[in-house]
Amino acid sequence: MLNLKSPIILTTCLLLLSAFALQTYANTFNPEECCFKFLSNSIPARRVKLIRPTDPLCPMEGVIIRVKKGNEYCADPSQEWVKQLIEVKGLKSTKRENNTTVTASQ
Repeated sequence: MLNLKSPIILTTCLLLLSAFALQTYANTFNPEECCFKFLSNSIPARRVKLIRPTDPLCPMEGVIIRVKKGNEYCADPSQEWVKQLIEVKGLKSTKRENNTTVTASQ
């Protein structure tokens, strides 16, 4: 059994436990999905199934566009084609099934 009379061992154990608890606590407040790169070309409205905003805690504001084939793309909501797409399709506030980060792919 561990000799808890030793202040060095006790201090080390408390520090490790505190560090683990802080790391676990910090991970609970990360955004679920963020965009770090945006599409440079537009997507036709007929191909779009769903448009939703990224998490408000993300460093960059973006929207995630899911096309009918299931692929997802990040777009800049300040671009005119994205504004028009949101006007036509509407902006949903649904959550994704998993907690992955979505990035633009071309």
